[in-house]
Amino acid sequence: MTTNHHTAISTGAAANAATINTPLGELDAVIPKNGSGEGVSVDTDGTITLKLGDTGGTEKVSVTDSGDAEVVSIDSNGEVKAPSFSSGSNTLLNDDTAMSFTAPQVTVLVIFYCTSTLGTTREDVLGIVLFDTSTPDTHLLVQSGSLIELTTGALAGTTGTDTKFNVSAHTDGKVYFENRIGQATLVSYMVLGG
Repeated sequence: MTTNHHTAISTGAAANAATINTPLGELDAVIPKNGSGEGVSVDTDGTITLKLGDTGGTEKVSVTDSGDAEVVSIDSNGEVKAPSFSSGSNTLLNDDTAMSFTAPQVTVLVIFYCTSTLGTTREDVLGIVLFDTSTPDTHLLVQSGSLIELTTGALAGTTGTDTKFNVSAHTDGKVYFENRIGQATLVSYMVLGG
């Protein structure tokens, strides 16, 4: 048995509470857990659960390679990021505001849609766009409705066309969404890189 995180109990040790509790306490110290229930748990079927903080927090789970480079991460909002994939879900975007995310690759395919704050899908804001952040360039591949407008450059909330849902690629390596449709919306997206 390995003893990376606890003191070994020697053969013939006294069978008392201190003999058992000291190594168990050492194990508890290396398993992150706090009073709010955040931490690691392992179910009897072998399922490992890592409970992070509330949605909107900065906590994340990372998987790294042998050189400690991040290979994939999942944050407390459920957003997954990897070298060729990322996603975002239900990000509130008020009218005349913008959001952005760093593209995992220079050229990415973004599938996105909006839902009302009541949870119903807005069929007029749904699209698949090919972005190139180096040029920058955008190509609308699929669109539902007529509210999506493509542009290039950073969007700040009132930069793009009013009454439209503006999407943009910029040379800062980011993809931008700007809501100018006249009401708040929730944005969800999936990004595929090459």
